Amino acid sequence: MLSDDLGDKLGSWTEISELATTKPEEGNLGRTKATRKLKANDKNVTKQKKMRDRSELVPYTFAGKKLSIREIQVSMDEEVGYKVWHAGEAFCEYLEGGKLDLVDKTILELGAGTGIVGIVASLMGADVTLTDLKEVLWNLEENVRRNTEGCRHTPKVLELTWGRGLDRFSDKSYDFIIGTDIIYFEELHRDLIFTIKQLCRPHTRVLLCHYPRWPSRDKRFLELLQKDFVIVDQCKFLTARLFEAKRISKR
Repeated sequence: MLSDDLGDKLGSWTEISELATTKPEEGNLGRTKATRKLKANDKNVTKQKKMRDRSELVPYTFAGKKLSIREIQVSMDEEVGYKVWHAGEAFCEYLEGGKLDLVDKTILELGAGTGIVGIVASLMGADVTLTDLKEVLWNLEENVRRNTEGCRHTPKVLELTWGRGLDRFSDKSYDFIIGTDIIYFEELHRDLIFTIKQLCRPHTRVLLCHYPRWPSRDKRFLELLQKDFVIVDQCKFLTARLFEAKRISKR
């Protein structure tokens, strides 16, 4: 018969042995996932290096300040968030014109790309959160950091995939939700509108600026948007079109 002390020790050893034992298939699965993650990280680093090698610092002047924006000359078939497009420059000029009082206003920018519009809004005194997909954040963060020193509010850069993880933003009340050239992918229209809808408050003003490449596609977006929003203003500004929408209040 075992003594109580020896029995206790054997029991402890058995528990430790059980905890330390891993099923071979579980171990293989864990190693496979880790290997895939490392390969994905290596691929991202390699891609980022290639994109950086293709890039250049492009000068702009907005809000009384000389900006230096890292851009990569891409086509519409590539990741378009690395380039300042015509609508981006037009939106910056619109904001610079002073038609909107941005001082201390909270702004959420969707599809910020290079960040130039959010940067100009920040230079004009707004509290800006710039968002985009993970793969372009490295360039977005660098541009924001390089051009917003001394701003009234330190701008924030966050990852956001439309329609996903919106709870991270739901506790914030935004005065403006803005976007530039973000309606060209028709397959993303519903996710985009859902995101705007979820993050809007009754007072939120939605400002979207785009270059009219595909009028029929733009029309379908506006028709879909107007199921939950009313277009309160729209205009042509330089080569771009700008419209403002507010969410329809449900009674």
